[in-house]
Amino acid sequence: MKNTRQITEAGLFAAILVIFIVGSFYIPVVGTALFFLAPLPIIILSIRNTVVNVIVSAVVGAILSSLLVSFTVGLSLGTLALCIGLPMGLAIKRFESPLKAMAIGTLGAFIALILTLGLMNFIMGISVDQTIEEMFSMSKDIQTEIDKTIETYSASLSPEQQTQIKSALGGSTKTMDDLMEMVKLLMPASLLLMSASFAAINYWVSIPFLKRLKIAHRPLGAFTTFSYPKHMAYGSAGMLMGAYILGAMGVVDMTTAMLNFIYLFIMIFYIQGLAVGYFFLRRSISKGVSVTILVAISLLGLINYIALIGFMDVMLDVRRLQPKKR
Repeated sequence: MKNTRQITEAGLFAAILVIFIVGSFYIPVVGTALFFLAPLPIIILSIRNTVVNVIVSAVVGAILSSLLVSFTVGLSLGTLALCIGLPMGLAIKRFESPLKAMAIGTLGAFIALILTLGLMNFIMGISVDQTIEEMFSMSKDIQTEIDKTIETYSASLSPEQQTQIKSALGGSTKTMDDLMEMVKLLMPASLLLMSASFAAINYWVSIPFLKRLKIAHRPLGAFTTFSYPKHMAYGSAGMLMGAYILGAMGVVDMTTAMLNFIYLFIMIFYIQGLAVGYFFLRRSISKGVSVTILVAISLLGLINYIALIGFMDVMLDVRRLQPKKR
C-alpha cells in the first residue's frame, strides 16, 4: 500500500515537473518564474519519497517535456531540477542548516549547468563563447544603426563637433567590445552565482509549501540575523591568495583567476553586507524605507563597500549576534 502511494505520488510530481518545463517554454513572463522554480517539485518529492522514485520521476518528466517542447529544453531543465532538487530535498529532510542546504543545491546546480552547456556543445555545436558573441553581435548591429543615424544628423555640424561625435561613437564600440571580453572572463564565476541564485530562490519558495504540507524543516530565520560562518571568510581570503600564487607560478591565467575570485568575493559578502545594513536600519525606520535605502546605495555603485562591511561582520561580528564566551 505504501509503495503504491509513493509511486502514485512520484507520477503526480512528474506531471507537475512537465507543467513547469512546458510552461517555462510557452508562457511569457510567468515562464521565467517557472524556469527558475523547476526544481521545486523535486525538492518536495525528495523529502516525501524515496531516492529511486525521485530520480525516475525527474527522468520521466524530462522525457515527456522533451516530446512537448524540444529535446534540449526538456533534458536541460530536467537535469537542472534533479541536480538541485534531490540533494537539497535530502538536506532539508536531514535537518541540515538552510545555508548548508543551499550550498549543496548550489553545487548541484553548477554541475547541472556544466552538463547542460556540454550537451549543447556536443549536440548543437554551440559553445559558450559563441553564444556570448552572438548576443553582443545583435547589440553591436543595433549600435551601428544608431551610429549611422547620429552621423547623418551631424553632417550639418562644425568639423570640431563632428570629431567629438565620432570620438564618442568610437568609444561606445570599444566599450561594447570590452564588456564582451569581461563577460567571457567572468563566465565561471557567473555560472557559480547563477547556481547559487537557483538554490536560494528554490529554498526560499519551498518554505511556504513545506509549512502547508506540515513537513518538518529548519526555519530560514530573519534576514537581519543572516550570517556566514567565520571559516567562509578565511576560505575566501585563502582562495584569493591561492589564485594569486597559481597565477604568479603560471599554472593559471592570473587575470582570469583573480577577476573571477574577486567577483565571487564581492557578490558573496555583498549579501552579508546588506544584512548588516538592514539590521541597523530596521532599528529606527520601517522595512520599506530600509529596503529602498539599501537598493539606492547599491545602484550608486557602492556594492564593493557593502561587501567589505559584510566581510568585516563575518570576521568581527559587528552586530554582536554570536554569544559571548565566558
